Amino acid sequence: MSEFAKVHLVYGDFCYIIANQMKPTKINNKGSPWSVAIPARWTNDGKRKAKYFKNKDDALAFCKLCKDRGPAALSEYISPIPKTEAQEWETMIRWAMKELNGDFSLIRESVEHFKLTRMNIKPATIREAVELFQTYRRTVKDERTVRSDGPRLAKLINYFPDIQLCEVTKSQLIEFFDSLRKTHGDILSIYKSVHVFFVWALERGYIGQIPLEKGTRKTMGKFGVNNEFYPVETFRKMLRIAAGLEPAGKEETSTRDFIDLLPWFVLSGFAGLRSCEAFRVNLKSDSVKWSDLYFEGVAEPHIQISESVAKGGIPRGVDMAPALEALEAWLPLAPRQDEGNPHIVRYTSKKIEDLKQAFTKRTGIKFIANGFRNSFATYALAYSTLSGLGHVSKQMGDSEAICKRHYAQWLPTGSGKRFFDLRPLEVVPAVTAAA
Repeated sequence: MSEFAKVHLVYGDFCYIIANQMKPTKINNKGSPWSVAIPARWTNDGKRKAKYFKNKDDALAFCKLCKDRGPAALSEYISPIPKTEAQEWETMIRWAMKELNGDFSLIRESVEHFKLTRMNIKPATIREAVELFQTYRRTVKDERTVRSDGPRLAKLINYFPDIQLCEVTKSQLIEFFDSLRKTHGDILSIYKSVHVFFVWALERGYIGQIPLEKGTRKTMGKFGVNNEFYPVETFRKMLRIAAGLEPAGKEETSTRDFIDLLPWFVLSGFAGLRSCEAFRVNLKSDSVKWSDLYFEGVAEPHIQISESVAKGGIPRGVDMAPALEALEAWLPLAPRQDEGNPHIVRYTSKKIEDLKQAFTKRTGIKFIANGFRNSFATYALAYSTLSGLGHVSKQMGDSEAICKRHYAQWLPTGSGKRFFDLRPLEVVPAVTAAA
């Protein structure tokens, strides 16, 4: 009898193909492949092998080919593996099965995860990736936004000083945010910056997937609401010191050291402009100009916040009469810029920040985060029954919901008039200014 014979016996779903006279090979076609035994003397390692086929016809065709051509037929179906390589494969599979608790299906999942997170991924530590991210952000965002993200992302760098970005896991990030809860009451802002960073990293090929699952943000709490505003007397004092009408702190005479803060105080306090709209973040950015003030020669006086100045690129106008009257009274005291620079605030954010620190040191007055814009919203809503939420939010370039939640606080109707009536040559008694 030949080494490879035809079908010898058929019993129901089972078929036996004889590999040699002594050891038949059982072939089961119930969802399993058909197999044919290969004699030991025909294999490289001297061991009997099995060759699998999709159906019985293919198995029988292989038997016939082996009968006609002998061992040469194996080259069309089997790639001989050296004995040492076969041992390496066996060792690797055994190790993988041990690591995966014997679950063979997890090998495929592990390979898929590796392909997703590590293959074709640009290598970069978290520090390197953050530096690239911040460089990119400076081309599409204003410097103020980039700077606000910096300290938040620095916490991520400090927590993972040497790890590759693609190696960060979901559990590690959860531990990172959990560590912040001990020292930070509101970590949602940090989460937001970190999430934007990971989205950028995914788009640029530094990671294969974002380790933060959908819905994670809900576990970070809610954004805090910072709607503190300046009392009328405090704002009056700030205006007069900046304008050189009152001394700073314990000084005996007034000073003009802070004159360049005055137009910012006036534009943001009386007109509700954002700081990045009132003065330039850097020399490449834009801010409101003298030519944007339409006080005379127009049917409807207003301030024009152009597309290049307004946050989000949505132009708007400020036409609230009490605000314009206050600006007309205070802005003539501000220095006019040299020829070639038309901006009302002649310095950029770095110089303004230096002046702020010096102002606080000499006066003892601390700046409130977003305090001028908060003050405008609060006092504008309390000015009269005509200055409703819709009107005020339109002046600020925000929705009514945002204006109400983040800026305005309730004051008795009419109390806001004292704020907008502040004038350079008019003294407001302290007893009437405690709004």
